[in-house]
Amino acid sequence: MLEGHLAFASPWILAFLAALPLLWWLLRLTPPSPRKVIFPALALLRGLANPEQTPARTPWWLLLLRLIIAVLIITAFAEPLINPETALPGAGAVLIAVDNDWAAARAWDTRQSVLHSLIADAEHENRDVILLPTAPPASGEALQPIGPLAAKAAFSAANHLTPVPWPADWKQAQILLGKIDHDQIAYSVWLNGGLGDANAEAFYAALKSYSTVKDVRTFSDSETPIYVLLPPKPGGEDNVFAVTRANVDNETTVTVTAMGDNGHVLAKVPVSFIAGSPRATAALDLPLEVHNEVTRLEIEDPRTTASTALFDEDWQHRAVGLIGDRAEETEHSLLSGLFYIDRALKPFADIHIDAADALLTQNMSLLVLTDATPLNDSDVPKIADWIKKGGVFVRFAGERLAAEQNPREGELLPVGLRTGDRAMGGTMSWATPQKLREFPPTSPFRGLAIPPDLTINRQILAEPAADLAQKTWAMLADGTPLVTAKKIGRGLSILFHVPARSEWSNLPLSGLFVDMLRRIVDLGGGNGSETNFSALAPQQILDAFGDGQTPGPAVKPVEDADFSRIQIGPEHPPGYYGSDGFKRALNLSDEISQPEALKNVPTETYKLSRGETGLQPWLLTAALILLLGDFLISLRLRGILDFGSLARRTSTTTLLLLLTVIPFHPAHAAGDDKTATELTSKTYLAYIETGNSTIDHVSQLGLVSLARMLQKRTSLDEVGVAGVNPDRDELTFFPLIYWPITPAATPLAPEAARRVNEYLHHGGMILFDSGIEGGGALPVNVMQSLLPGVDVPPLMRIPENHVLHRTFYLLDEFPGRNAGGELWLEPEEMSTYDGVAAVIAGSGGWASAWAIDEGGHPLFPCTPGRELQRERAYRFGVNIVMYALTGNYKSDQLHAQALLQRLGK
Repeated sequence: MLEGHLAFASPWILAFLAALPLLWWLLRLTPPSPRKVIFPALALLRGLANPEQTPARTPWWLLLLRLIIAVLIITAFAEPLINPETALPGAGAVLIAVDNDWAAARAWDTRQSVLHSLIADAEHENRDVILLPTAPPASGEALQPIGPLAAKAAFSAANHLTPVPWPADWKQAQILLGKIDHDQIAYSVWLNGGLGDANAEAFYAALKSYSTVKDVRTFSDSETPIYVLLPPKPGGEDNVFAVTRANVDNETTVTVTAMGDNGHVLAKVPVSFIAGSPRATAALDLPLEVHNEVTRLEIEDPRTTASTALFDEDWQHRAVGLIGDRAEETEHSLLSGLFYIDRALKPFADIHIDAADALLTQNMSLLVLTDATPLNDSDVPKIADWIKKGGVFVRFAGERLAAEQNPREGELLPVGLRTGDRAMGGTMSWATPQKLREFPPTSPFRGLAIPPDLTINRQILAEPAADLAQKTWAMLADGTPLVTAKKIGRGLSILFHVPARSEWSNLPLSGLFVDMLRRIVDLGGGNGSETNFSALAPQQILDAFGDGQTPGPAVKPVEDADFSRIQIGPEHPPGYYGSDGFKRALNLSDEISQPEALKNVPTETYKLSRGETGLQPWLLTAALILLLGDFLISLRLRGILDFGSLARRTSTTTLLLLLTVIPFHPAHAAGDDKTATELTSKTYLAYIETGNSTIDHVSQLGLVSLARMLQKRTSLDEVGVAGVNPDRDELTFFPLIYWPITPAATPLAPEAARRVNEYLHHGGMILFDSGIEGGGALPVNVMQSLLPGVDVPPLMRIPENHVLHRTFYLLDEFPGRNAGGELWLEPEEMSTYDGVAAVIAGSGGWASAWAIDEGGHPLFPCTPGRELQRERAYRFGVNIVMYALTGNYKSDQLHAQALLQRLGK
């Protein structure tokens, strides 16, 4: 109370304090009623002196008590407030502009709290509210203001506001301001997302000019950093990525996580910024097998769309086999077709040059054959069988193929060929060198830019056929095929009607040659599956928090020709576009490479004030207690009440009342502080003390909150919480131990490992949580390296029919602060205690989801499900405690009928 300031909602009631002297006079004239005494016979009363005298006036201390009661009542009805909210300026509607762009996602819960507080202020003053989002809605509709609305309706509209994974459009928002009646707007507030440019500054100026009160209150979260993750560029140093930031004042380090398809963490790379630098780079050096498993990079905290980068086939290093001799490629260099193919594919493929039979024994995505390398008769059926199983085979024509065609090789060619070649532009030819025609809509080369100086001097012609046009992927200006392809089984056979060298055309010297081969390599990754290259349909999009979502009806396919120039918005949000055989990643960082912080606008942070606190209930409660005391004192003065007997009769009740109001305090399991008797007097949940004060504080608050939830929802009457250190504490007393584990964890001492093993071998249960820092689940081998000496058993993903799904609540997922992770546990057949798992592991960040502060507010947001996800996290906590206490009780219920029959019931 001393830190805030005091105000009264109804100060006029304080005028009744002036009547206190009159009240004093009245109370003074009305002493307590005389005590009644039953007199015996007069003879017995002779010489009897009465030690107690009834006062003629009310005692001064009783008068003072009653005056205090009167002051409390009068003050209570004056509605005193601590830290009262100041009245909103002006006398009209309140305009609240809300940046709901991708940058707003990093502190959206706080932003929503401030928004609700502003609407509550408007409701208190009976004002209308106008909400103006600045980012286009995901529905694809035009950006529009919401309102004017009554404050109660504005609460509902505010709850439906969500951040979107594209930038704010302050220019369009400024246009909308001009369409609102200026006389309606008395006061404006702008909840800025942390970014800004010239359009944002113009929008702020418009807010000031359109409001009756020219002072616009602007909130901007400058404390939470804004990062943009720029993925590696294929074709260059494809393992080097960059991170840019908006605020450059401090030195800091962020952690970038490389993840696979199932959310598994493959690598973590620290990226360090120096003060004043907006950009930092790092390298993602991984083995080829792990490199190809990476599907996304993300910054752990804060998570937004821009701090998430998706990878597509351009990132994959496909294994490509070049049929030929490495010595020939090295010796002849510019005269060898292998040289041009090797240089074109090397930036984005893993090249292997060897004989055909050797390459076929390896896991190749693509096989390439130049005209200079003949095939053995035994190789042809092997290659044909490989293509039918899904391989992609590329053949380049040349003098050998033009002069003589091996009938056995005919089944590998997509079209029939004429003998000889067609020369254009030579001394014996009337024809001129040919240009390329625009690629057909069904061609995988569709959208590639054709260099104006590209010419074809010679080619091998295809035999006319009814399906020749369907098999043609590229053609010359006169309509003759340059590249043809045919589907064989599940694979593809592709023929370039020119060599991979430069004597027939300058195609191998152009950038188009590289792009064409890259598209073909992508087909090799999709096993030659058919793809519609005319448009890339949306597969999965990212929300503002960087989580994958199903595309909505407003999302449209992307034309491949325009992919690099696409504007990210409701029609084309970040995500994957294409099909299973060929997909492209659209990242927000493709459009926003360097975030720009808001400048030239006075702002304040989103720090939530404690809000006003009404003292009326407390004052009335105090007055009621004092009135009760006054009543008891009056009874005592009249001789009706004996305090001694009353104290004896109510001592037990008072003790119970005191116990009910004693706050819940966690315990510590140190031997000196908690004896075995105390620890076994009720159920205790334990957490491992890591030595990190922040992590330990979160673990403590999380388990305390879970303990309260168990007492509220289950039959457990008393649940305690204790922090334990395996180095010194006995673990036997606890049915469940929560163990937050990070890669930076300190290895256990041998004595601590022995205690943990004894605990696990004698029926204990440990919940390992690697999501305390927002990371993914740690593999068993990593956990074993962090817990040397601990017998961590092999773990499996939780089966769909496991009892943990229904121990108390029916659950189909187990989220914490993080969602989407998997839960791992010891298989039932390996457990020595009736199939009950001793080890459970995951990356939910459950303690962070359970933890609430002293004011009852959650410490951390749950993404992406927010409060619904937090409720599911609590339910998982209840289930796992019930599982630790009851084991397979729920599972045994399935066999209850058979057990009763055996018992003869």
